[in-house]
Amino acid sequence: MDMRRIEKRGQRLFFNRRGLTLIEILTAAAILAASFALFYNVFIINWTALEGYIVRNQLWQEAATVIRLMSADGRGAKAIDIVEITSSRKAVRFIDKTSTPIALYEIFPNGNLQRSDGGGNTTLMSDNVFFGSSSFVKNGQALEIILSLRAPVLIKTVQISTVNEIFPRNYRN
Repeated sequence: MDMRRIEKRGQRLFFNRRGLTLIEILTAAAILAASFALFYNVFIINWTALEGYIVRNQLWQEAATVIRLMSADGRGAKAIDIVEITSSRKAVRFIDKTSTPIALYEIFPNGNLQRSDGGGNTTLMSDNVFFGSSSFVKNGQALEIILSLRAPVLIKTVQISTVNEIFPRNYRN
């Protein structure tokens, strides 16, 4: 009989039938809130920053590829003509010594930058071009390329901009 009383007293120590007090609930809520805040800061914000750096790097690589190909076409050109600068299209054409088009570059409002070669083959160079900030400007015989690329990253948009000048090597020949 003595053992039963000890067991009952032990059970009373571990099981409080009154429930949780307000202080206990508030303490648990504060601990959970601090845990969630830490989780958000460490994982979500750092993840967004990392994604931003990755996308920015990809945009720079894409811009470098476009500029490299446009520079190669421009160096081989005798003339560079701006075909059209409107609200629906921005286009520039590179023409060789025999007045044959080498390439036509077009920027569209949907963000596409396309290259069409002399044979009519069209290549999508980029689908991240920001139409409002990108343009082609004639500066004497040279062409100034203003290229702005942007892409969405989780809760923000990453944007890069570059300006390059292409001067045709064969313009006097």
